[in-house]
Amino acid sequence: MAPKRPQPEAGPSTGPQQLSGPERKRARMREQRTIPVQGDQAQGRPGGSRASGNNTLPPILEPDKFADTPDGAAKPKKTTRKMRGRVKGKLNISRPLMLMLRQRNKIWLETHIWHAKRMHMTEIWGHRLALKPTEKAFRSSHRASHHGCMIHDASYFQYIELSGAFIDLKWLLDRVTVNQDPTLISAGNKRYSSGARELETLLHSTGGLTPLPIGPATIIWCPISGPPPLGTEPDWEQRKVLLRLHPSICIEVSQALSVGNVVLGSRVAVRKCEKEYSTFEVVGKRAVEVVKGALKCVVGADREKVEAWKGLSGASGPGGLPKGMVFGLEVYDPRLSYPPRLDHSTSSSIPIPSAAVASSPKFWSAEERAKIRKPKFRKVELDERRSKLLLPGSSLAPLAQDDRIPLLLSTFTLSSSTPSIATPPISGLTLTIPAGWSMPFWMSLVHSQPRIAGILQRSQYHFEAGVPRFPEDFPGCKSFAEAEVRREQVERGRWERRPPAKRHNFQKSGDEHPWMAGKTLGPNGWVVPAEIVRVALGEDVSGMEVKVTTPGGQQKWVDVKEKTIEMGEKLEKGEMSGMPLARVVLLPESRGAPEELGVIYTVPEGDQDPSKEHIIGRVTSGSYSLSLGHGYAVGCVKVASLLTLGKDPVVMVRNRGGEIFRKCRLFIME
Repeated sequence: MAPKRPQPEAGPSTGPQQLSGPERKRARMREQRTIPVQGDQAQGRPGGSRASGNNTLPPILEPDKFADTPDGAAKPKKTTRKMRGRVKGKLNISRPLMLMLRQRNKIWLETHIWHAKRMHMTEIWGHRLALKPTEKAFRSSHRASHHGCMIHDASYFQYIELSGAFIDLKWLLDRVTVNQDPTLISAGNKRYSSGARELETLLHSTGGLTPLPIGPATIIWCPISGPPPLGTEPDWEQRKVLLRLHPSICIEVSQALSVGNVVLGSRVAVRKCEKEYSTFEVVGKRAVEVVKGALKCVVGADREKVEAWKGLSGASGPGGLPKGMVFGLEVYDPRLSYPPRLDHSTSSSIPIPSAAVASSPKFWSAEERAKIRKPKFRKVELDERRSKLLLPGSSLAPLAQDDRIPLLLSTFTLSSSTPSIATPPISGLTLTIPAGWSMPFWMSLVHSQPRIAGILQRSQYHFEAGVPRFPEDFPGCKSFAEAEVRREQVERGRWERRPPAKRHNFQKSGDEHPWMAGKTLGPNGWVVPAEIVRVALGEDVSGMEVKVTTPGGQQKWVDVKEKTIEMGEKLEKGEMSGMPLARVVLLPESRGAPEELGVIYTVPEGDQDPSKEHIIGRVTSGSYSLSLGHGYAVGCVKVASLLTLGKDPVVMVRNRGGEIFRKCRLFIME
């Protein structure tokens, strides 16, 4: 039997010691410090920096920048050129100055940074605006606009303030509305001139023989605070008017008003309110409870105003309120009651529009708005006050030094007057506040989790309600031509970037102008009011008289029916200049939906397909309607061709780039 080998005695290990992670890193750094650096790396070579790279340490021996970082901890990202910016000088620029430099060629809204983190942004109308959310929002936005709540920052809308005698203001506004289109409502109507309601109308240019439309506008009168001074007639009382305009028509409207003011002898002061107001649109059945949760009225308000405020019921929503009603309110800083609590209270009474309810003197004073342009307290100071409350989550009690913000709250309803479009109306509230307070109000409104609407969502719920969109459905306006040029640049550029074998051949499908509908409708095309088109078609129109004021102060009654018939007869005889167009609704008789920029044809004889000679118009808006459950479209056709179609006209529509002709019933859009 072989002898056993003697076992070594237990004692300290003589082999290499195993180091832990942090100890191994520190030992590696000590080893790197002992390596001598020779040649050009130590003294530097004047020939250039690339040659010295030959004497650098191997990558495995490079000092570990994360040696002291604990195991499992997230390591900071490497600073890339994209992070540093394009210009190295920007590294020393402060953030506020850098943000100001980025706004040199465009205007940012006060909520821009909030939107830029959550929305796709685009440059349009001189602003940087939210186009659509980064998430899918087509069906959810439609549900929110009817059953929930949707909010849109419309602060890009512009305001023009007019001040002067009531009779001069009425004449100046009638000059661009009723005098050009007799079917409109006069701005001097008592229903609106008291300030209790706002008026939605269509402004026209007055320079040519044809009353070309400029675009829609909202007219808000400053409410009468009391009886006129002794010896002053009501028609000569000094008043103020506020015009809310789309940003694409502000310059054109200002020029039209200035020309009319020269005729008056410059008796009206026309002032453009730049960056003085912010506007929010809150749409949906939950709009009332969201707004009432964010706004806390100042204690001690007028009793009639308090009763009207209590009459806002969250159960009925904005659809249960009178259309165009104006509330003049003064509220506390919304940050004091943040987070807001929804108001689920119900009321059986309906508020009645009145000048007392709409009165808000501080809102109409530029001096008062300038005083509160900047909030007195920062959020940090309010949070410090909130930290001293005994009960966490309680609202701060308003103090005498806290801000009181005057604002206007008005109602609106989007509904179709065309019987063929039986879409449910969409109602909402428009909140107009002084500039500088957008973020405090916005954060309180979005805390209730409404859907956020961009420009596309706002256009979508106009289409779902059966209302023409601006400027897409207003041929003849300069804004329509600008929108077409902008669309052509985007779509044509995308089409040209594709190889010829992978893109559609519009020449083969017969689309001469695949990106612009205005070239098919004619360069001088303009939309004729629906009532005038009906007269030209031989239908009867309702009669109504309006009071027209001359520049000299004389008033006379004009029969709208007679004037409408007169214009309709001129239209039928072809005595109107330009290319008169009629805005129509197209409902397909079979499956499928007419799409935007589709071509409208007359039905040819026999079974042959329409040709180029049968073109009478284009589709300006078209898609599948979630409200109707089928597709429909809004388009414009030539009135001369419409007169030859007879009653219950049927046309054929072919989508851009398509080969299928769909029969559609045609209706005049009200």
